[in-house]
Amino acid sequence: MKKLMLILFFIGCINLVCHSNEKDIEVEDCGNSVIDYSSYLKKVWIVDRTEEKRKYGEAFDFVITEIANSKITGYLKIGGGVENCYFDGLYNEDNLYNPFHGTIYNDTAECIFKYKNVLVNFDFLFVENDRIEATMKCESLGMNESYYFRPYNLLDEQLHDDISSKELFLESWGKVNLVAGTTDSRHSIPWVAITNEQNDILYEFDCSGGISGSIIWDIFVDDVNSDGLQDIWTVTCFDNEPDGCRFVCVFYQLENGLFRKEERITVDVPGKYFGDYCIVEFCPTSGYSGNSEERITEQDVEQMIGCTVTIKEDWLVTYDSERRLGNIRHGKTSQGSDSILEFRYEKVGYGWESVSSEAMGYELMADDNLREAIGEEYYEKINGVIYNTSFQVQRFYTLEDENKIIMHSLLTGQYFILERMT
Repeated sequence: MKKLMLILFFIGCINLVCHSNEKDIEVEDCGNSVIDYSSYLKKVWIVDRTEEKRKYGEAFDFVITEIANSKITGYLKIGGGVENCYFDGLYNEDNLYNPFHGTIYNDTAECIFKYKNVLVNFDFLFVENDRIEATMKCESLGMNESYYFRPYNLLDEQLHDDISSKELFLESWGKVNLVAGTTDSRHSIPWVAITNEQNDILYEFDCSGGISGSIIWDIFVDDVNSDGLQDIWTVTCFDNEPDGCRFVCVFYQLENGLFRKEERITVDVPGKYFGDYCIVEFCPTSGYSGNSEERITEQDVEQMIGCTVTIKEDWLVTYDSERRLGNIRHGKTSQGSDSILEFRYEKVGYGWESVSSEAMGYELMADDNLREAIGEEYYEKINGVIYNTSFQVQRFYTLEDENKIIMHSLLTGQYFILERMT
């Protein structure tokens, strides 16, 4: 009888594994209840101000990053605003967040973290899938605050009624919604996020660049850096200039599901690369034939060959196709004879980044797609990349000791050789 009871007790305390969205999720069973902790992870928890049972002092927000084997880790920000650290990827800076860790038993987590060089107790009770009751205590700092928390939600954002949503599957998140809109404020800006079925905001993307008055043109989901993870890049423009500037932000998905916004370390463009260039050759990638109709057709290519691209210190004239549709398209669809558009920019800004054939892409690796498209002879001569701060859907690879440059179109995924005009 005693042996049987020991076996039953052992079974009651093991960790079970279930499957959801093809991901392994930890389910803890510690005798009294079984909780699927996946519903608490990867979201920002904020104070539920609808509750009247608690007094409110200096509030705080938190994120739970991992729960496994009855251990819990995460980080919080006293005073609120942890989502700014979380979404912007700034949570590694000690002055912006406080990491916590602890142990879970019977639906309760007992945690500690350091604040102002003092250890603080941080305990919370998992009430429901969308509620947590948390308490922060530290006698030496005079802390004794209790709150009810709920997930940060779409309803917490003040957005115009132009919200668009599309379902997609991301490797680290499973099935989510890609949501786009415009903030409802005096200086409105584009707003993009991924949410779950309950409209909890799992991640926000800062794609405005601080430029008010702009709107979402399109959003694309691609594996931009060929690491096997889907990345997200946004295209914005000014509402009153539909054929004007395009502003592009690329967000690379990391293995933990978070995103890293692309930021280039550039210097001034060497003057020798400014000038007029003629588009002389199309260099399709290996997958071109499979997506030609939806990205760029042979007729489109014929329209671009012979066009003059001007790259000068404060002036840009270039051409590209906007035939391709992304996941959320607010701009017009380019079709027929107007699929190749001319873009003219005054007072543009440029940056030049030195690269080599061994260190080409975002992760400083060789770009095999580029190598295959333009050929080994050109590829080995690449010494840098010109980035235009306005029209970022194109990049120009400079060549050592050549009067040619390589133009890459992010919209079509294709490459063109440009020759300097005498």
